[in-house]
Amino acid sequence: MDDLDFKYNRIIIANKIFKGQQEALLLTPEALKIVEQARKLAEFRGDEKLFVWDDTNAPNKIIKRLERKLGMKADGRGLQGFRRAFCNRLFERGLDIVDIQEIMRHRNIETTLNYYKEFKQSLLVKKMGEKL
Repeated sequence: MDDLDFKYNRIIIANKIFKGQQEALLLTPEALKIVEQARKLAEFRGDEKLFVWDDTNAPNKIIKRLERKLGMKADGRGLQGFRRAFCNRLFERGLDIVDIQEIMRHRNIETTLNYYKEFKQSLLVKKMGEKL
């Protein structure tokens, strides 16, 4: 709970690449609503944790349910598949590659390009048509 920063709409987490450092994950208005509800539930439980589950597979089960509900194809890759699908949606909606790199927290932009960009020729042709 101490990692929530509602003033700047973010969560502070440990940086897995640079050990000992922290970074902030920005929360969209929708994510902020979910976190706020989870915070209220945690307070009701008298717990200091935002999300609690006994089953260690619970996060992947939740993601698989979300994938089905949102019509995302993640090829059974759980959280990583969800990240890939999320990133592809950002590309489809025209976000800049540098912004997506920041959102995905990739240290190297090549990671964003190589592992997350689904090449869709028809989308590329459409974008070229809009720019020309």
